[in-house]
Amino acid sequence: MSRFTTRTTAKGHRSVTRSGVDGRSPAVGWARVRDWLAARLAAGIGIVILVLCLAFVGTLLFGSQFRVGEVQVLGANLLDAQAIRQAADLAGRSIITILPGQVETRLRKQFICIASVSVQRQLPNQVTIRLEEQPARWAWESGDRFWWVKEDGTVIGEMPDAGRLFVVHDVNRVFSAPEQYIPGVPWRLAAEMLQALPVIPAFDYTPGEGLIVYVTDQQWPVYLGSNGDARIKTALLRALVEKLVQNKAAVGYIDLRNESRPLYKKLT
Repeated sequence: MSRFTTRTTAKGHRSVTRSGVDGRSPAVGWARVRDWLAARLAAGIGIVILVLCLAFVGTLLFGSQFRVGEVQVLGANLLDAQAIRQAADLAGRSIITILPGQVETRLRKQFICIASVSVQRQLPNQVTIRLEEQPARWAWESGDRFWWVKEDGTVIGEMPDAGRLFVVHDVNRVFSAPEQYIPGVPWRLAAEMLQALPVIPAFDYTPGEGLIVYVTDQQWPVYLGSNGDARIKTALLRALVEKLVQNKAAVGYIDLRNESRPLYKKLT
């Protein structure tokens, strides 16, 4: 049976078709059918247009022009800016999907030396990370692990590497997992020695010898101790090294823990 057929009632009148179109007049019935079809067609076209618009907007927002390129890092003086970028993991992502709060939390967890950090997005594809570092002065190394330390020996926290800090090596692993403060280390003397002899690349530390540096191509160890005058130690060191090099001496160590009695040991 056709969808638009009619039924005759007991009184002989035509009823409304199942499609909702009054079938009493063919002209009126087909006009309403035409209107019904037009409405359905317009609705279908509207849905198609909506889908195409959403696809177009999605292509724009998630296309290459909205993919993050270079991430700008501001305020990284001790930290490595590239390490910050790698930890943030933003390059190549759509800027629409980046949640600044999540990135900031991740950076704080990985870099405990960060005092504050903010992540800012700028359309179409620019991201800026602004951070403020805690005032670290030293990197304490023990067992290939690093802790960032303030000028006075206060521990900031463990870090993946030394960054741009001056490294003090815990040779005997006396403090292999420092938490709040590293006692016994002559931090003041270390700072003064760096001022007097800035070519020092790093310090070793043991409780007995105190600070240790290495000089000449033969890497003679020099025991600086844990107290004393850095300028006097530096002057003595230069004089001794010059004398021993001229004499082509084989040296086991130089001991400057007591500036009034500098010692050195020759190797036979």
